[in-house]
Amino acid sequence: MKEDGSHDHAQHIGLDLKKHCIETEIKRRYNRVLGELLKARPGRPETADLERRLQMLKNALERFDFQWLRSTYPELSGGHANEIRLSRQTGGGLILTLDGTSVYRLTAK
Repeated sequence: MKEDGSHDHAQHIGLDLKKHCIETEIKRRYNRVLGELLKARPGRPETADLERRLQMLKNALERFDFQWLRSTYPELSGGHANEIRLSRQTGGGLILTLDGTSVYRLTAK
């Protein structure tokens, strides 16, 4: 696992909700990865990893029902130290887990 909570193969991205909600954290991660991608060298393995992570985060921003998530799972509203993970399924769908339990799934579009 990398220092920022992500994994090398972009299958999982750990999210830190101690200071803000799930939506803000995913937006912050998206912007951070986008900045790294703009600085990356084309054709490098790490560039492909950044592209996969950016697509995961973009899909989450476009398709997650953040209001429902925050109201159903108060831990996703911020101020909590739970383990939150965004994962990409083999077929391209997304899974959001809270302390190891799947709380939200999206199929590939």
